[in-house]
Amino acid sequence: MDKRIVDSLWMEATKARSTLEMPDACRVIIYALFIQYLDMENMGTKSPLYDEKFSVGYLALTYGKKAGPQNIGGYVREIEQDIINKKNFVSAEMEKLLGRAEASYVQKVFSIIDEANFEEKKQLYTVAASLIDRLCYAYGSSKGWTSANLSLCKLEGRLLGCKDGMIVYDGFCGWGLSASEAAGGRGTVFLQDIDRSVATIATVMAVLRGNQIGAAECGDSLITPLQHEKYDRIVCEPPFVSKYDSSYLSAVPKDNYIYPETLDSGSLELRHVMAHLGKNGTAVVLVPAGMLFKSGKCATVREKLVEEYIDAVLELPPGVIPNTSTATALLVLKKDKNTNSIYMLNAKDFFEKSDKKHLIISDENINRIVDMYEGRKKTEGVSHDIQKDDVKTRKYNLCTSQYVISNLRDTIVLADTAGYMQKYKQLAGQLATIDKKLESVRGRFIGNV
Repeated sequence: MDKRIVDSLWMEATKARSTLEMPDACRVIIYALFIQYLDMENMGTKSPLYDEKFSVGYLALTYGKKAGPQNIGGYVREIEQDIINKKNFVSAEMEKLLGRAEASYVQKVFSIIDEANFEEKKQLYTVAASLIDRLCYAYGSSKGWTSANLSLCKLEGRLLGCKDGMIVYDGFCGWGLSASEAAGGRGTVFLQDIDRSVATIATVMAVLRGNQIGAAECGDSLITPLQHEKYDRIVCEPPFVSKYDSSYLSAVPKDNYIYPETLDSGSLELRHVMAHLGKNGTAVVLVPAGMLFKSGKCATVREKLVEEYIDAVLELPPGVIPNTSTATALLVLKKDKNTNSIYMLNAKDFFEKSDKKHLIISDENINRIVDMYEGRKKTEGVSHDIQKDDVKTRKYNLCTSQYVISNLRDTIVLADTAGYMQKYKQLAGQLATIDKKLESVRGRFIGNV
């Protein structure tokens, strides 16, 4: 049922492109799913703030006639304080966006959602996440819009292993899939993104996934991070830019002790993550593959991380980030690491193309990877548990190909040599017979001459 609903909503969104860009058309849908969430959340509790006039079913009939953007914005404004600990965050963006959308499109979206007859709130998240995933692969890199790969976010979440009541942080939250999957309906989420339009969607997605909201802000997390002490889990899919300008150095945390100042983007983001990771905390960070082997300051950064924090490296295939060919890797970092090894896993073959563009990893393969990582299992040609000293001898190169190598003896097929010798003798005999016949022909020819 969920796929059918996604298809219907996607079709309506494409029709709205004359007045709204596709990401905005999809944001309208996610806000409408949020209204449906409020219906399902409050229907049984009889909350004094709940108003049936703003139920999805009622809006499917009255939107554009008796209800409009300001009415819905005001309604959500009264409720959001109790849900996201903040007023006028989601509601302001929702009201502004609905004001730009054609009433007929919004009403049709409400109608489709109403007719879906959702039975569980988790279905709302599934539909919204599938919509975002499809959007990112269809339009993700064309205008700099935030991209996300839902299946990769699921893998990140499983690697983090969030437990009930943990505090989860994503300072580059984008559409919110990484943070939502990282908390997995068990944690309290702290969200931040420089783009307000997607930060509000990330907040809605976290709520739909069943997470509590600790804080949600629009801002540059490297310069003005959220004012919270430390986090139990951090997930980070930062933008891959070459360098930040010098103003970013002024925001380096006072307790930075990880490595020297540098404006390299990957280094700043990793330092930001480790500076905010709490005791016994775990972080999963998506990095460009160059971070695994580049020299210079990048090598100095790796040395510090290898010696104290990196627990695992998962090398990913190019194209995991929608509509790009960028090669990437996941680093699993632990603040209080108590082992002297680094688990290396070549995850490239665990991904597959669901169509020409869509590179995904199945739930089954996610389970396989997590099982291998947690058991630190050694699999020929796929994974190995490497001692830090071995990494040091290779100048802290973290490319998994340096350590995960197939046994060449296993790749050589030992053929039946006796069979080959028999065949050789047979062919040699045939060749000798042919030579004799040719010699006889030559003799006759010479005699005639």
